[in-house]
Amino acid sequence: GYKVLKQHKTHFLATDVPAAPAGVRRVFAGDWETGDASQWSGNHWNRNVRLSDQFKIVTDPVRQGGFAAKFTVRPGDKFGTTSGERSEVLYTGADEHAGDDVWYAWSTLFRSDWSTPTGWSIFTQWHSYYPVSPPISFNMKGERIQVNLNTGSVDSGGASFKPVYPITDALQRGVWNDFVVHIVWSGTNGSLEVWHRTGSNPFEKKVGAFGIPTMQVQAGVPSDNYLKLGFYRNDDPSRVNVLYQDGFSRASSAQGLAPAFDGDPSFQTLLEKIDPSGV
Repeated sequence: GYKVLKQHKTHFLATDVPAAPAGVRRVFAGDWETGDASQWSGNHWNRNVRLSDQFKIVTDPVRQGGFAAKFTVRPGDKFGTTSGERSEVLYTGADEHAGDDVWYAWSTLFRSDWSTPTGWSIFTQWHSYYPVSPPISFNMKGERIQVNLNTGSVDSGGASFKPVYPITDALQRGVWNDFVVHIVWSGTNGSLEVWHRTGSNPFEKKVGAFGIPTMQVQAGVPSDNYLKLGFYRNDDPSRVNVLYQDGFSRASSAQGLAPAFDGDPSFQTLLEKIDPSGV
């Protein structure tokens, strides 16, 4: 990947983001509160244009804290010789391993003029080191947000386990979509849980899949996974897509995700349902 040049920090906003509870680790914060992309490992974008044409740190809109990231993808925005068109950040500092039990949270806003591309379009993904479609990806399909799995054996060149889990069939534009995700990483016996909400609505559990492969396995060896966030789509000759991402957190427990939601009472209610003993 390519490292991002740090932007000027003269416009920092004072923020009061609550820390995770005592004794609870927030393993990774990719919430842009540094005022740049330095929390991340690098950017993937069309190297024939300025990075600022496809990626910017903004102060409006934001979901938490004082900063969010704006991702723009236009026709021809390819990263090198890779397929599709994209503007993404990546994080390789964790590389999810078999047996890891990890919680994630982030928020995505689709602009009011959002038009979903035809074919595939991904706004969050965990990618293996095998040359196969990502094992877990959050996708747009028309008005639907869905989670696609491509996991299990990839010895034949494609994944053996390919379910699709719908999150919502009625995309809401112009408001933040909040996600809480719990993954146990395994090539054979993992799990995936997803909670979702829009605006200030209560969180609803949308996916609860257990005893499933959540990793790709080749010749009996599961691949570690790295994270990518932003927007990645099938080639589109005319459409311009703009979305915003904020608050990404990776933690060892649901309580460690608290900074992603600025003490929001609906998240506290969710915590009480997930782990009453820990609240």
